[in-house]
Amino acid sequence: MIRASLAVDSEEQVNGEIDYPTTGSIQTKDGKESYLTILYPGKVLNITIATDSTIRTNNLGDSLLNYLWKSNNEFISQNVEFIFTSNTLDSIVTLFKDCETQRQTQIEKQSVNLSPEEKEVLQHQNSARIHSFLFYFGRLAMNFPASHKYFYYRYSIDNNTRWAKTLPQNLLYKYEINYYLKSVG
Repeated sequence: MIRASLAVDSEEQVNGEIDYPTTGSIQTKDGKESYLTILYPGKVLNITIATDSTIRTNNLGDSLLNYLWKSNNEFISQNVEFIFTSNTLDSIVTLFKDCETQRQTQIEKQSVNLSPEEKEVLQHQNSARIHSFLFYFGRLAMNFPASHKYFYYRYSIDNNTRWAKTLPQNLLYKYEINYYLKSVG
């Protein structure tokens, strides 16, 4: 992991080694502001912290990664009433899959300006962030048992993608449900 503590007006360089592509988070010292970044070997990252503590980098992939993160929260806020009052659970999953498709369109529009690794991690993060909320909704908000049909979408989660470690809780939830179903059934 690369850790750095720099003053706002610092132009100091920080060098760190990373062996494989992954995601990371840049945070202000007080933790009030954060910004996600795609890290990979050899990446040169210029970080800008504005006077209002807004964090940015010089990388399009990072910008799109933050778009995915923030648009997930905005989408949930805009649809919270439907999500928590719908009697048809399939429609909730469909609603989020439609959001995923819309965001994939945004990634595709910029794909010529992204490295293959950046595009792959963004595609994974797009679906993983959707799955993360769907697991939260089913497990915690609705307290559905592992055997509930709502969790059918877990079959679409790829166990073998190299990007799974960028949001690993989804695989853990999937394995937890599968394990429970095998041990009970």
